[in-house]
Amino acid sequence: MERLFRGRFTVLLAMLVLLVGVLPFFQQEIEARELLRMVLSLVFMAALYASTRRRRDVVYAGLLVAPALIGRWLPQHEVSETIQLVVALFTAAFLAYVTAAVLSQVLRPGRVTYDTISGAICAYFLIGLTWSFLYLAIDLGWNNAFVVAGAPASLGSVELIRLELQRLIYYSFVTLTTLGYGDIIPSIPPARALSMLEAIAGQMYVAILIARLVGLHIIHSEREHAPETKHDSPTKRPA
Repeated sequence: MERLFRGRFTVLLAMLVLLVGVLPFFQQEIEARELLRMVLSLVFMAALYASTRRRRDVVYAGLLVAPALIGRWLPQHEVSETIQLVVALFTAAFLAYVTAAVLSQVLRPGRVTYDTISGAICAYFLIGLTWSFLYLAIDLGWNNAFVVAGAPASLGSVELIRLELQRLIYYSFVTLTTLGYGDIIPSIPPARALSMLEAIAGQMYVAILIARLVGLHIIHSEREHAPETKHDSPTKRPA
């Protein structure tokens, strides 16, 4: 069973890098829309595989990912803001659940391996993606929730959801890393509150995670190199 889950975080990390780092280079509307659906579906499957080791986890994660996955492939998804809002909320909930599950596995006592480090990086990516879909839900629920280069960044048309999602993914990771370029600005209180919480989460994550992983590595190294204690045989007293 352990062999089945070996390298699971590495697979998820590859899918996340593909989504965040490669997909923006495809600009053709139809091509990019289909690629976005396919890559997101692969990310969902990889996340489900990486985060569920018990039957209970599979049930909970499956209940969250099913609406997000099925709704994204419905023909009505392109023309209904309500469906897009529901899909965005379920996607954010699923990604948040997966993030918590991945972190619980990464931070458990044991040897710090390459797959453990991959899992820690995956959790960081997943935090950024979770907030991206929360921002998307806010953008669908409120007009002019974000301002881009001095102009409102509201969707305006549901056909622009792909471009807006990529823009919000960019904004989410800029906020998570506290770069703050200033080209996208939250203009309503809910968006500002979420942005503030994400910036705090990003700083706390790096500090706590590094401390925990270093602690686990030191503890495991000390156990490996600890000298074996030899017990001297009891001396017999002369009669």
